[in-house]
Amino acid sequence: MRISKKISSGIIAGVATITIAGTAFAFLTATGTAEGAATTGSASPWKIDGVVTSGQPSGLLPGSGAQQAVNYTITNVNDGVQALNAVTVAVKTADDGSVLGAPGCPASSFSVMTSWQGQDFAPLGEFNGHASKSGHAVIGMNNLHVNQDACQNINVPVLISAS
Repeated sequence: MRISKKISSGIIAGVATITIAGTAFAFLTATGTAEGAATTGSASPWKIDGVVTSGQPSGLLPGSGAQQAVNYTITNVNDGVQALNAVTVAVKTADDGSVLGAPGCPASSFSVMTSWQGQDFAPLGEFNGHASKSGHAVIGMNNLHVNQDACQNINVPVLISAS
């Protein structure tokens, strides 16, 4: 049996078409991985300024109940949000326990309140970037039942710390 040239040409063309069509849709798969990292910033120290005292014009006196407010402003100098968790206000003391700059005046002659009946005077909580908030404390003079003459006519320095 002899196959005609036309049929054999048709069979060859058909096989060639199927082969070309089959390879036209073939593909390979592969996998790959990559790594990278983002960089985080860090917290910035709080800026505390605008410290002003006001109150009893005659000054603090032992056991008199006279008080003065210590007002301040706290600023988040960071671009991101930071949380203010605590503010402490204390009388600055020398190594011997006296008020700094007032030898013989015991630092215990003064008490500082930063809250009253569960209400904080500090602006605790989250601060957006570059936001400022005001807070205050109250300072009074205790009656120690000892000679407090060294505490007369002094400026009582305070230290305000934020965390």
